[in-house]
Amino acid sequence: DVLTMNNNGDGLHMSYSEGSITINSTVFSGNRDHGIRIYSLGGDVIVSDVLTTNNHDDGLFCYNVNGDVTLTNLSAVSNNDNGIRLSTITGEVGVVEIESHSNNDHG
Repeated sequence: DVLTMNNNGDGLHMSYSEGSITINSTVFSGNRDHGIRIYSLGGDVIVSDVLTTNNHDDGLFCYNVNGDVTLTNLSAVSNNDNGIRLSTITGEVGVVEIESHSNNDHG
């Protein structure tokens, strides 16, 4: 099953945590801010089988992550800013099967 997140802020917002996060089989669409916003995280970020589309800001925004970021089968299309924005990642970044296009800034 696929969960759809559509609201008036970020679709998913996680910050100031020492743990890791896994996001799987989810659609983030039509949010007023980012589809997914993760920052100041002390663990790993794993995103798989996710679509971010038509969000007002970035589809996926990861900032200040002190772990690995793994993106698998991620589509970031038609977002108002970047499709995928990664910044200040201290671990490894791995990407497999990424689709990012038709965004108003990068990707």
